Amino acid sequence: MKFEKTLHIALDEVRMQMLGVQVLFGFQFNGVFQERFAMLPPDGKLVAFAGLSLIVATLGLLIAGPSQHRLVEQGNATRRLFGTVGRFAELALATFIGALACDLYVVRLPYFG
Repeated sequence: MKFEKTLHIALDEVRMQMLGVQVLFGFQFNGVFQERFAMLPPDGKLVAFAGLSLIVATLGLLIAGPSQHRLVEQGNATRRLFGTVGRFAELALATFIGALACDLYVVRLPYFG
């Protein structure tokens, strides 16, 4: 497979991941405006804020790769860009896992204390 095609597939995968993260960002942002959010203890609200911050960081990391493709490389396929997109995707996965962990903590907090 040609290198350009491989990079194109990598960028498409990052864009697909971005769609899922945007949906989760919407759910997390909407959760702040729910009635039960006010009943959370202060540490639960802090963890919810941390989760929202991590999801925003995940979005930023996922946007960085395709943005570099357009802005830095002017749409050209380079090996540096391929490595950069991979590193950004790995970091985005780490922040995404942290955000999910925060969400699970906030969800179980009212039931298990």
